[in-house]
Amino acid sequence: MKAVSGHITFPSYALKENSSPPETRTPRRIMILPFFMEGDRMRFSHHVFDMVRADFHARLLYKLRDFGYEIVLKHHPEFPVPVPQKVIEDCNIEVLYGNFEDVLDRADTILYFYHYTTAFIPGIKSNRNIVLLDMEYEAWDKDKKAMLARRAAIVTAPHDAANRIALDCEVLRTAIERSPSLRDT
Repeated sequence: MKAVSGHITFPSYALKENSSPPETRTPRRIMILPFFMEGDRMRFSHHVFDMVRADFHARLLYKLRDFGYEIVLKHHPEFPVPVPQKVIEDCNIEVLYGNFEDVLDRADTILYFYHYTTAFIPGIKSNRNIVLLDMEYEAWDKDKKAMLARRAAIVTAPHDAANRIALDCEVLRTAIERSPSLRDT
């Protein structure tokens, strides 16, 4: 990544030669890039406590299973899998290891919990369907959010009074189903 006259440019992320577009226009296989558990790690940005993350993971994964989606979990390679084995077994989740770029073609839709991950740019530049949860950690520039919304289905998921991530799963399902139509890169 380098800055050029005030703009940041990213390296070109090419899909693997044998990668193909999602086979169906209707999303069936969702890749989740979950929060990693931070434990005692210090953060100087927004912070979601591990218990809030664990609660959110479980509620979301069971709901996606109930909606009939196949679930692929691509966790951060430097941390243990942040989802209990029981949830993985109950939801028949495939857990992927390794670099994101090497496995992004294992699902037709990628669900991001935040856009700061290094896996966001390769996903946006790929031919996968993209859904982004906006947990309202920062104020978006209206024009930039509108631009991103031409490529990714954005779903608001703020924290409620009990500090749980409040996601309307019907809105999420609608966003997942709409994501194949968003191709402006």
